[in-house]
Amino acid sequence: MRSLRPIDWDTCVKSVEKTHRVLVVEEDCRFAGAGGEIAATVTERCFYSLDAPVQRLAGLDIPTPFNGSLEAATIPQVPDIVAAARNLYQSTKEKTKAA
Repeated sequence: MRSLRPIDWDTCVKSVEKTHRVLVVEEDCRFAGAGGEIAATVTERCFYSLDAPVQRLAGLDIPTPFNGSLEAATIPQVPDIVAAARNLYQSTKEKTKAA
């Protein structure tokens, strides 16, 4: 997303209807971050299209360090995002096999 306001919810809903999963990734802190609002709204709008709960991956709940290396250590990196996406897919796949 390029902005938090306005959000093209129609496009978000269409994406959820295709994938049936959502991973919200943000560099901000998880607590009281914009990702929580996005996750809540997607859940409200797409509850019956979701095969798994909306998952969130966010920065650590600490003040952002000024040092670039330390800052990078506090926010999700590509390997973290890939692992979270795989975990979301894997947990859904296992539930489908169990049913």
